[in-house]
Amino acid sequence: MNAAPLLVSLFAVYLMAAASPGPNTFIVTRLALAAGRRPAALAVAGVATGNACWLVLVLGWSQLLFDRVPELARLLRVGGAVYLGGLGLHAFWQAWHGRDLLSRAGTEGAPPGASSFRSGVITSLTNPNTLPFYISLFAATLGPRIPAWVRYAAAGGVLVLCVLWYGGLALGFSTELVQRGYRRWAGVINYALAVALIAFAARLLEGLG
Repeated sequence: MNAAPLLVSLFAVYLMAAASPGPNTFIVTRLALAAGRRPAALAVAGVATGNACWLVLVLGWSQLLFDRVPELARLLRVGGAVYLGGLGLHAFWQAWHGRDLLSRAGTEGAPPGASSFRSGVITSLTNPNTLPFYISLFAATLGPRIPAWVRYAAAGGVLVLCVLWYGGLALGFSTELVQRGYRRWAGVINYALAVALIAFAARLLEGLG
């Protein structure tokens, strides 16, 4: 099985979604702006830990259900397409109205020191969007006919990208240059996210007719 196109598209969608404002982005950015790079880096470690927990849950839970309900794979692809398509429309709305994470992140109440890691874990685990997003994102790789190595490669790649992306935010958003650049390109990022999510949703629906 040539899984490269599927994995590349999955990673691209994840990166675009991570670039859109959300709880994980807010905690890392807020710490970078208010407390500096080290607390933000600790929050990144916490966010990655929380994401790893969600990925383990999604992969283990889905395989168990697929063994018992084979038709679930088809339903999951349809549900995932609807969810990701909705996120794409929301990203388009955000871009249209000029929303960016710096205007909402703020700098007040940033947790200091070691508590930054705990804040990252809690933020990741309590994010109501994480579980449905991962289920939808992995809908294309969770079917019973997909080799197990593809699922694990997808999960491992997402986790690596999680660390790289949020780590980049922790390093970059402590500098004024990156903040100015993000404000300039925030709309483009959200439009690109909208296109990527809707395209991936359409791909999930291919072959289901």
